Amino acid sequence: MPQKRRSHVVQVSGPVPKKMASSHTRDYLTCDVCLQLFKKPITLGCGHSFCRECVDKFWESRAGTTACICPSCREVFPQRPQPKKNVILANLVSQMRWVETMEEPRCPEHDKLIQLYCMDDDSLMCLMCMSGEHRRHTVVPLEIAHTELKDALAAMCPRLAESLLCVKSSFQKTQGQIKNVKHSGKLSKEILEKKRKALYQAVDDVVDLMKKRINERQEEKLSCLEQQKQKLQQEIEALQEAGSILQKALQELEAITFLKGYKDLQQRVKSKEAPPPIVPDFSMEEQKLDSLIQLNKGFLKEMQTLAPSTELWEEQQRFNCHTKEEEEEEEEVAGQRLTDPSPLKRLYGQTLSLDPNSAHPQILISPDFRKAMRTVTKQPYPAHLGRFKMQVQVMAKEEFFSGCHYWEVDMTSAHHSRVGLAYNDITRKTAGHRSRLGDNKMSWCIMKCKDEYTMWHSRHKVKIPQRNIERLGLYLDYEAGTLSFYGDSHHLHTYRTTFTSPLKPTFGLYYFDDCLQFCEY
Repeated sequence: MPQKRRSHVVQVSGPVPKKMASSHTRDYLTCDVCLQLFKKPITLGCGHSFCRECVDKFWESRAGTTACICPSCREVFPQRPQPKKNVILANLVSQMRWVETMEEPRCPEHDKLIQLYCMDDDSLMCLMCMSGEHRRHTVVPLEIAHTELKDALAAMCPRLAESLLCVKSSFQKTQGQIKNVKHSGKLSKEILEKKRKALYQAVDDVVDLMKKRINERQEEKLSCLEQQKQKLQQEIEALQEAGSILQKALQELEAITFLKGYKDLQQRVKSKEAPPPIVPDFSMEEQKLDSLIQLNKGFLKEMQTLAPSTELWEEQQRFNCHTKEEEEEEEEVAGQRLTDPSPLKRLYGQTLSLDPNSAHPQILISPDFRKAMRTVTKQPYPAHLGRFKMQVQVMAKEEFFSGCHYWEVDMTSAHHSRVGLAYNDITRKTAGHRSRLGDNKMSWCIMKCKDEYTMWHSRHKVKIPQRNIERLGLYLDYEAGTLSFYGDSHHLHTYRTTFTSPLKPTFGLYYFDDCLQFCEY
């Protein structure tokens, strides 16, 4: 039998005010059978109201009796009533639900007020939820959960702000790299176009020079041969005349007359004998021309490594049928060319510029961004993440992460300086070997101290015998992992490694008034 509750009859008119949303008011809108808010409420003849479904189930449970009674007051109805929906109660219940939703959240499962918070499931719950799946969970009142979780979120704010700064820094760095890549690509294309024009001009000059030499050789040969032809023609005429005289003498029968003229005739015949023909010898000129052709072949062979699939080179391959001796000679010439940076200048030479945002405050940058000078006073540079703080060093704007590159540095005004390459992510805020050029695994350089030169990498030095180097050349082949140094066109040293991140040319100036400058092409 359903729980006995206080009987009630509700009579209302007009909308329900918000003040009715209380536990006392809720009792009048609760069914005495299911103890929940009315669902499709009906009112019996005695005045009591119930859910339609609750009344039907109650009467069906008393199927053995013939009469129907009220679940609350037990009034008997001889016949089963057919009550209609109580529209007023239904409206009141709807408004009650709306008011409760606006003011206080309720448990969707038990329709009770939310008063607790489960720390294990991170869910809101009512008192009745504790007897279910939350029985062994950590449950605290809403106020305590609110305070603890709010403090936890507040503790995360500094870390969130720090992460935001790091992400912004990475974003700015990425933007800078994008800008540098675009600028580097544009600059490389311009340099490549200049090199192409210079290459075409060099090939044209070589071809014109070869044609000129061939024409000169041809004219010299023809002139000599023409002179020889005239001499031979004169010799033919002289020999024919001597033969005629000899025939006349042989026909002379008188002995005394023959013997008297024999000696004179012998001298005349000997004088008409033709000397051996003189053939012009152009072996020396041919050797010089062959050397020029061989140099041109070596140059074209070098071009093959840059564009091995072009139709022009395939045609050249069909045209050049090298013998074994020629190939060995070319290999010897190519081996000699490794110590000469002239082809590197022609193919990969470029003018670099310094990055003011990386310069130590005691380095003054020239207006054209090519010259760096050590000063006593500090420059008013703005704060920047990429600026060297302890080491008096500066990096170039250009960043190399692929390909071949060649550049030169004017060393005439340097006394105690370093020139080399460093990874872009080398530390710039600390003192000591970790940020000094050449004293760590992230950089390679040559150091000039007075009149002595030494190569430095990872605090390991190699002495260089050269003195008074005025123009220093550096050649980088990123994919091959080689970095070569040249002093006044003489090879000094080559480092071989595997590069793993972008590289930047770097200067280090350690004496006041020291000066280094990128050379212009």
